[in-house]
Amino acid sequence: DLARQLALPSAGPIGMHTLIAREIVETVSARNVRSGDLNAETVRFALAPRTGLIGADGLIGRDLLAEHRLLLNFRGGARAAISRSRRVGDSILDPRRPTARFQTPAEERLRGLLMIDARSRTAQAKAILDTGAEVTIINTAFARAARASPIVLDDGSTSRTLFSPTGLSVEARPMQLRNLHFAGIGLDYVPVLVGDFHTFDLWGLSDRPAALVGTDVLGLFETVIIDLKRGELILEI
Repeated sequence: DLARQLALPSAGPIGMHTLIAREIVETVSARNVRSGDLNAETVRFALAPRTGLIGADGLIGRDLLAEHRLLLNFRGGARAAISRSRRVGDSILDPRRPTARFQTPAEERLRGLLMIDARSRTAQAKAILDTGAEVTIINTAFARAARASPIVLDDGSTSRTLFSPTGLSVEARPMQLRNLHFAGIGLDYVPVLVGDFHTFDLWGLSDRPAALVGTDVLGLFETVIIDLKRGELILEI
């Protein structure tokens, strides 16, 4: 609907990897996109229904954010801001904050993913930060290694439907991790959804413990700073 309002010209179909599958979607081209310090020319957008975007106008991906710093404020007025990459904590008076460095996967096609180490009980896992995901998702290998416990949702159900931005759906099992440690912090009794989805296959992690950390976990912090250029995650409690 927004593409029609802005009369954005068609730019042809592309293959887009979502949580559920590799989907073929149509695209449009925008002459210029600006948000904070982000100013990009000739941007190609994949099209999706507003319902698949949970009511949002769109999702900004790492293709545009790669050289920038994303600040998510979960306790104030301005929820998100895009700025230039810069050093944080140069002053001796700056408080020490939980910090993690992103890892660069070996395969070129996965470069730029926000991948960090995570742990639950004694189970080590690879975790990817996904600020576009409402809930945290783990694969079966992580659930098994961490001895995750099944839980029943408030409505009495034992499954939940997940949607890709295009509206494609899949079922996931709600479970609870006894704890979750990453970036130098620890959380207890973390609810997650479990399933062996296309995303984990794409990362080559289908048989290894892996997680996709959503805003349900990130939102427990006052501020989350993600510097994609420097490869840093900073958490403010």
